[in-house]
Amino acid sequence: MRKTIGLLYVFMKIKVRMQMEYKGAFWAGSFAQIFYYGVDFLLLWIVVTRFMNLAGWSSEEVIFLYAVKLISYGIAGTFFFHACHGLQNRVQSGGFDESLILPVNPLLFEVLSNCTTAYVRHIALSIVIFVVSFIRLEISLTFHILFWLIILILSAALIQAGFFLLFSAPIFWMIRGERVLSIFLHEMGGFVNYPINIYPITIQVILTFMIPHAFTNFYPGQFILGKEGVSSFGPVLQYLTPLVGIIVFLLGLWIWNRSIQYYQSTGS
Repeated sequence: MRKTIGLLYVFMKIKVRMQMEYKGAFWAGSFAQIFYYGVDFLLLWIVVTRFMNLAGWSSEEVIFLYAVKLISYGIAGTFFFHACHGLQNRVQSGGFDESLILPVNPLLFEVLSNCTTAYVRHIALSIVIFVVSFIRLEISLTFHILFWLIILILSAALIQAGFFLLFSAPIFWMIRGERVLSIFLHEMGGFVNYPINIYPITIQVILTFMIPHAFTNFYPGQFILGKEGVSSFGPVLQYLTPLVGIIVFLLGLWIWNRSIQYYQSTGS
């Protein structure tokens, strides 16, 4: 574990130096990404303030759900986005061979060599939204609330990381399987920008029990905000995010590592 943390530190330091080599491009990219998610946040704000109340959720509470999803995605994306989204090109080119011949776990090498500092922008924007949400909701940020907020965010990040692994694994046998990753991560994940209890029960079942995106923000939000009677499946699910996070991540690890046996080098 200590060796892994040491390697992570070295790789992250290298990534920072590489990105800061072209400071203009770095700050331009930072501005563009913050602007993109800022507009996304603004559009969400306009929609929810227009309706004032969405199935028992106020506009400030919906914005809080957005912040939980964004920060957990940012944490997971820091380590797994490029490792999984760029996997298709490395498999097609045979570049994945490098991960197999080194004296380190292939996934660990992929994660370490493809980690990025770009998602610091997501995390920074999320923190700003959290502050605004807590002020407007008049919630006192006690040690108890802060502790559970951190636990639930990290658990949600495990779910996001598990999704990256689960839906990139087909690339090993489908070659061009990145569309699978896009559909389940982005299209399906977009549903939880809003409380899932506004959707038909079929969608709620999918987002809770089949592809549990709802545990990345809806159920953690229910727990932190003390929302009762908003879930179609009872209050117990709001306490299960840490368990779901561990299960989804371990399942993603297992399937990803098992899928490597289908990899066939191009020989180039």
